[in-house]
Amino acid sequence: MNQTPSCIDFAALLEMLGGDEQILTSLLSKFVEELISDHAASEQATIDYDAGALGQIAGRIKGTSANLHALILPAAARELEQACT
Repeated sequence: MNQTPSCIDFAALLEMLGGDEQILTSLLSKFVEELISDHAASEQATIDYDAGALGQIAGRIKGTSANLHALILPAAARELEQACT
């Protein structure tokens, strides 16, 4: 049976949070809310040709996702951030 690789290192994140699954759930819920907001803002920045705003959004996503032990998103956000400078 094939398993889809996880986008977040849940074991590392849970360890960082002292094993508190409630905090983990809360943090990830907040992160998803922020991503939804950032997605809308990035669409608007793209429409407006506002590379500065898009770079700021990418930087925020990069930092937050790295703190949450995301495995792929920080690097992708870093590339976008760099492309916007």
